[in-house]
Amino acid sequence: MGKLRKTLLMEEHVCPSWLYFSLNTYLRKRVHDPEKLFRGYVEEGQTALDIGCGPGFFTFGLAGLVGDKGRVIAVDIQKKAIDALIKKIRGTNLEKIVFPVHNDSSGISVKETADFALTFWMLHEVPDKKTFLNQIKAVMKPDSLYFLVEPKIHVPEKSFLEEVEIARSCGMVLIDSPNVRLSRAALFRI
Repeated sequence: MGKLRKTLLMEEHVCPSWLYFSLNTYLRKRVHDPEKLFRGYVEEGQTALDIGCGPGFFTFGLAGLVGDKGRVIAVDIQKKAIDALIKKIRGTNLEKIVFPVHNDSSGISVKETADFALTFWMLHEVPDKKTFLNQIKAVMKPDSLYFLVEPKIHVPEKSFLEEVEIARSCGMVLIDSPNVRLSRAALFRI
């Protein structure tokens, strides 16, 4: 499949930027509080990777967990998402913790390795999941964690279980199925 067609396929499936207002709300924080969801998986001083970060809802929660000595690399293929994130952190202490990365559909453009990776409600948007999951694995430190979360409303259980099997076929080890509201979730060790 040509690169242009791959890019078009990827962009047809991503969450549109006009929905960003719904991703960073008080109600969402009550349902999906990032610090509560990831406490115990992410530690101070670590590097966390938020793939498909959108306008940064989980990025900011991860930043609170990694603290001033940690890093959060926020990756998205939509330039509007990265621009919104840059605008939010500009002039704040978060500029030293959060590192936005605009990505294209050819792969994860991250050079450093991470202790924790998150794909929250986005893996179903990726056309070639095996390649994508292998790219995640390639940027992870040994004994790191990958947290996969998919929305029940968009991803039937059968499709989610197929994603879990793809991750396992990439050498990721399923260690838990955390309870995440309105979602299906799997935690892997790399």
